[in-house]
Amino acid sequence: MIKGLLTVFLILGAMHLAYLFSSPTIKNRMLEGKMREIAQDGVMKPESQIRREVMAFVDEKGIPLSADAVVIQKENNRVTIAAHYTDSVQFWFYRRDYEFYPASRASARLKPRHQRAARRTARASAY
Repeated sequence: MIKGLLTVFLILGAMHLAYLFSSPTIKNRMLEGKMREIAQDGVMKPESQIRREVMAFVDEKGIPLSADAVVIQKENNRVTIAAHYTDSVQFWFYRRDYEFYPASRASARLKPRHQRAARRTARASAY
């Protein structure tokens, strides 16, 4: 009886942890899908309306993204939407930080600072 209750408790705890630590990734995938959808339909919409639609989805899903972090570009009848945000999950003493770069297209994705190419300096070009 006690073994069975302990097993059920452990299974439920594992499911809760799996949900807790995978939900930011799932929300990011949902945001990317919504960005693609809004970008396809946003050719004739002003930038402010596109931003409002993105932020409405972000608020609905509870994603920690500010309106200033959303970058919208309209050129040649194409709309691209990109953003950058971080999310953190904490379970007792364990904390996990996630960094996301969602975009409507892969070519529009904002690159993280640590992956950007460094500028060449005069010293580096001398070698």
